[in-house]
Amino acid sequence: MEQKTLYDKIIEWVKNQDKNSNRSLMVNGLAGTGKTTLLSHLSSYLSKSYFQTAIVSLTGRAVVSITEKFDKYNINRKGLSFSTIHSFLYNAKIMEVETGVSGVYDIFFEFLPRKELDDIFELLFIDEASMIGEGIFNDLKKLKIPKIFFGDLNQLPPIENGNNSKGFNISDHVDCNLYLKTPIRNVNNYDIILTAIKIAENGFVPSDINSENLRRLDWNKNGKNLWEGLNHSNNNFINLAYRNKTKTKLNSKIRGIYDFKENAPYPGEKVVILKNNYTYGIFNGEIYKCFFSNIIIGGNESLLKIRIYDENTIKNKKTILTSGLFFNGISNILDIARHEKTIRYKDSIKDGVIKEIEYDNLLPDINLKRLSLKALSRLVRTFIVPVDYGYVITIHKSQGSEWGNVVIFDDFNFLKGESYSRLFYTAITRSKGKVIVFNM
Repeated sequence: MEQKTLYDKIIEWVKNQDKNSNRSLMVNGLAGTGKTTLLSHLSSYLSKSYFQTAIVSLTGRAVVSITEKFDKYNINRKGLSFSTIHSFLYNAKIMEVETGVSGVYDIFFEFLPRKELDDIFELLFIDEASMIGEGIFNDLKKLKIPKIFFGDLNQLPPIENGNNSKGFNISDHVDCNLYLKTPIRNVNNYDIILTAIKIAENGFVPSDINSENLRRLDWNKNGKNLWEGLNHSNNNFINLAYRNKTKTKLNSKIRGIYDFKENAPYPGEKVVILKNNYTYGIFNGEIYKCFFSNIIIGGNESLLKIRIYDENTIKNKKTILTSGLFFNGISNILDIARHEKTIRYKDSIKDGVIKEIEYDNLLPDINLKRLSLKALSRLVRTFIVPVDYGYVITIHKSQGSEWGNVVIFDDFNFLKGESYSRLFYTAITRSKGKVIVFNM
């Protein structure tokens, strides 16, 4: 069995490493070949037998998926550390810098690599390695800990600092590469897995992909009516599109179906995070449900407070501020000033109108009176999380996550060759159950 062979090879590789080694191994597996299951069994065995072990992934949702795999197969995870790569690697630090004016300081935010990791951990597993860009990989590489990467390099290339890292291939920068190619047969979506493997091996999408769990339908003929009847609020279901324009249009359509008229999320609505925010501990691409939302500064260009939660970990509610795609007010700050328990700002939308943000229990415990207005502006922006409605998200945002059922809007069929096949491969492999593809 391929998994057992790799299991033994990896155990042998780990035992041959010095505990202060920075050598690395990559397990590159096609969809449905059991990468996360293999990772779970390996890390559990090695942590209790030999090594202090950490498991990390790029997104919080991907970390939750790993722990769910442990629980599903009753794998012992005692003693293992689970976290996102960013929270594992970096300490966030607010730096105060003199401005040249006596008693007035500027600030900037710096994320410094943790120095104690080499002394705490002896083995590191990194899941969803295909999403890791060159910058984060280089910071991981510096750790004097043996590292085992798991990923599917047939998915989309990583996005780092807003740029496509297509030229970076993690398998070219590790010391050893192993491969999983054989799919696990006893899964519900075996026909989807076989289609994905054909796409990866042949480099193109078959013209006829209809099977038990994978259907391609014409949107204008019978697809639209079917789609409107689906339960879009179901946490185990997602719509995927390539274009932001398609995503925005369909999110608006769904909100109309549910008669949501206000341009703010109603309780129970899905919202997706559009940018990492280490202050709140939430990350790009994660989907939450809205617990409540309210406008804390009036007008159409207001600041919005949203209480969000992950249905899989419903106790972990977080309150965030957003202007994002809901509101524009604070995104164009022209002027900002301090006043008692508030930060006042003037935006370009309503010129000359002063608005206020309460900073008690919201901003970090630093001396705000020492800061320059420029520093205060930067500090306020740190707490603004761009979000969007999360019924329909982009394929890029979906990487690292899985749902029971997935609808794909093929608004990218103008692309050719590898670009199209990678998008299609990534999209259909987000599903653990059924997939419907709508021709657009």
